[in-house]
Amino acid sequence: MIKVMTKECRFCKKMDAATMIEEDVISALEKDFVCVEIDLSTTKTPLGLKVSLTPSFIFIDKNSKLISNIPGAWNKEDFLVILGEVKAKIQKKGKK
Repeated sequence: MIKVMTKECRFCKKMDAATMIEEDVISALEKDFVCVEIDLSTTKTPLGLKVSLTPSFIFIDKNSKLISNIPGAWNKEDFLVILGEVKAKIQKKGKK
């Protein structure tokens, strides 16, 4: 998962303070994803990926193919649903 943010983004700060600190979220991210954070004010997104707003959460597979690009700040419950849906897409793709 590539977390795309900027230091000035108030919704990025809100997400960090309210959602990304939750044990359930930390556990799901550590278990199922490799996480990288990119500050758009200092770094370009890799692989030609486009971001329309921050924060955005970009999920790519092991071959650098886009799985999902999810913009916005989410509460714990909604973010866990998103992580579960992305995990299911990855698993389904792996079975093909």
